[in-house]
Parts: sequence; structure tokens; C-alpha cells
Amino acid sequence: MENYANNSLEGETLIQKLNQGDPSAFTEYYNRYWEVLYVHARRLLGDAESARDTVQDVFTSLLARNHNFKSEENLRRWLYSCTKNNIISKFRKAESVQRYLNSFEAHNTRQECWEELFGEQLARVFDTAGKLADKMGQVFLMYHQKHMKRSDIAHINSVSELTVKSQIQSAMKIIRRRLILILFF
Repeated sequence: MENYANNSLEGETLIQKLNQGDPSAFTEYYNRYWEVLYVHARRLLGDAESARDTVQDVFTSLLARNHNFKSEENLRRWLYSCTKNNIISKFRKAESVQRYLNSFEAHNTRQECWEELFGEQLARVFDTAGKLADKMGQVFLMYHQKHMKRSDIAHINSVSELTVKSQIQSAMKIIRRRLILILFF
């Protein structure tokens, strides 16, 4: 394995060696560009570990794929472009995670507001549901009060999801009728 740093092998010959998969050529370019790409990534990301990961991903991609660079300038552009795209990808992922967390927070806030505004009415609904036939009331409460999935309820009660769905619908009809009677008469 040749050591290109000592040979002063430059330009097209070194690029040709890299294109052929020569590990020493890869190491030479790694040594030339790692720090520059790292500083660039760290400045944009503001985090040393993320910057290291980003640059590592770029060089892993360079090593893993067969490239046909015409010149060192093509390689340099590719390295910077790859680094930039990885940084953008990290920002998008972080933004997506934040949006998810915000929506979860908003959901909890809406649920709390709903319960605060209609707490008494909800208590009546759940009280009425508790007085329904054993399984029907239990299924309704598991679904609406404990926020369980139909599949989980079906598994716990050893029934099909269709049965759970049917019990929830039947319970809703009965509860509606009873609440109308309570509210208007």
C-alpha cells in the first residue's frame, strides 16, 4: 500500500487511485478534507458530536460507493455537497421530531381543555356507561376513558375487534338516549 503523503502524488493520479478503490488514496483525501468538513459542519450544526457523525457519514459514503471523479475539484464539490445535504437532512429530522412533540403536547392540552370545559358532562357519560351491561360498559370505558385501541380491548376481552366496535357503537346509542332524557326531562 502506497503512502501518498510522502510521494507527493497529486491531482489526476491520486483521483484515479481513489476511483479504483485504493485505500491509501482514500486515507490521503480523508486526511486532507476531514477537518475542513468538520469545522464547516460544526459551525452549522453547533454540536461537535453531530458534526463528527455528519462528516463520518460523508466519508463512509465515499468509501462504500464506486465513484468516477474526473478531478480533485469534482471530489471536493461532492464532499461539500454531501456534507451540506447531510446537515439539511439532520435539520429536517429534528424539525419533524419537534413537530411531532408539539402535536402531542397540543393534543394533551386539547384533551385537558375538553375535560375542563365538559368535565361534568363527561362524568355523566362515563357514569351512564358504567351502568350499562357488563361487557358493553367496560368496553366503552376502556375505549373512551382509558384511550385503549380496539385491538387491545379485543385481546383483553378475548373477542374480535368487530365485536368491540359493535359494543362501542351500541353503547353510544344507549348513552345518547339516556343523556337526552336526563338533559331535557
